[in-house]
Amino acid sequence: DEFIVDGCGSETMLDTITSLCWEKNMTSGGIRQWSSDTSYLEPVWDNVTKTYTYSSSGKANYSAFAYCEDLSLGGNDDWRVPGMIELLTLSDEIGLAGSTCTTLQSFGFTNCQNAGYWANKEYRGVTTWAWYVHMNLGGYGSQDVKTVVTKYVVCVRE
Repeated sequence: DEFIVDGCGSETMLDTITSLCWEKNMTSGGIRQWSSDTSYLEPVWDNVTKTYTYSSSGKANYSAFAYCEDLSLGGNDDWRVPGMIELLTLSDEIGLAGSTCTTLQSFGFTNCQNAGYWANKEYRGVTTWAWYVHMNLGGYGSQDVKTVVTKYVVCVRE
């Protein structure tokens, strides 16, 4: 099999081709902003808590990177945001655009979303743009992280 359920510990998936370990639940990280730099986001005043928030997901200043760095899963705490090529292995090895999540879930992944997932690199060195892979389309792109905070994150480890 290409993937082994719980192959790197509980709630993980081992890719037997790349030897990468993935989070089994592809939405446990939720929708996050790419960077923890909130200086470019407009603050929104919350009348209930009497504080400012900066993220439309309600997770101000908690980036994809912070989530993966803080993740402890399967007895491991060395998780990180995947690289572009690593994320593409999930869609490219499957091969058919539009069926990536269905196929990943048939292997044992859970809650895969037909949406974008952040990669760990800036777009061509521009600090306000970042790469992502779209699991439904089987492709990739880059977006302005100053305005786009609606991407998922799934963590990986060696």
